[in-house]
Amino acid sequence: VAIGLLMASGQLRAERARTCLLIGELALDGRLNPVPGVLPLALHAREQGHEVIIAPEENAAEAALADGIDVRAARTLLEVARHLAGETELPRAEPPETGPGSCAPNAKRRWRRCARKRQSRRPFCNGCRCSATP
Repeated sequence: VAIGLLMASGQLRAERARTCLLIGELALDGRLNPVPGVLPLALHAREQGHEVIIAPEENAAEAALADGIDVRAARTLLEVARHLAGETELPRAEPPETGPGSCAPNAKRRWRRCARKRQSRRPFCNGCRCSATP
């Protein structure tokens, strides 16, 4: 909503925002707070034709599990506005690595399947009875 208000008031001219999905909760001090359910949102955004997702840093790795969409991590509204205006580039988010303690080399695929099946809003895979982060 905040980016929409900045664009509507003419304070931000951002053509990049047309293909972006912005995820996160805006705190009163301008920080972006994480929100639940980012992976299902990312999968839906990809199906709807969005090219980029901008998410809070804490959610960006989860969103990056959705292949075929560019996920960027942001900490503040100012960082998002500067990125959309073309002044700076937000860092590209990478999906988390699987390794010891994860539910197997197939963790990424299993994570997606569990999230799609259950529309999971938890930051861990529970559909396969593990508590490892993807």
